[in-house]
Amino acid sequence: NSISNTKFHTLDPRILAMNKFLKNYHSPMASHADTFVKEADRNGLDWRLLVSISGVESAFGNLIPTNSNNAWGWRGINGNDAGWSMFSSWEDAIVHITERLTTGYGTTITPFEMEATYCPPCGRNPAHVWANGVTNYMNQLSYYLDNLSQL
Repeated sequence: NSISNTKFHTLDPRILAMNKFLKNYHSPMASHADTFVKEADRNGLDWRLLVSISGVESAFGNLIPTNSNNAWGWRGINGNDAGWSMFSSWEDAIVHITERLTTGYGTTITPFEMEATYCPPCGRNPAHVWANGVTNYMNQLSYYLDNLSQL
């Protein structure tokens, strides 16, 4: 009898889908798809939510305060003069904001339920542009996951 030394590495298909999705949006966060999924799972949050918020808030990290690694319009820690939180890396931002979203909003909240406090002006607008935008990106991520072999 022989034992194979072959090693198999599997990657969560959500990571593959998110990486492809973020690359298609030219996001500087594409290489951190694994952190998004890992932190969402660790905190019990929908794996699509945080990255989808970044799509609405900063075009997936493409339009952010200089050197902030803040793709979410997040305020609260290490603020710059304008009040935006400054993070040392994308990973630090993803970890911190995922934890804070879970603590502040819970794990089952929808973009429509959080809109009034996350983006107050948007919550007052009957068009719900923010919540619809986040939901649209979440649906796109689901499409990427469901059609990964064809993308």
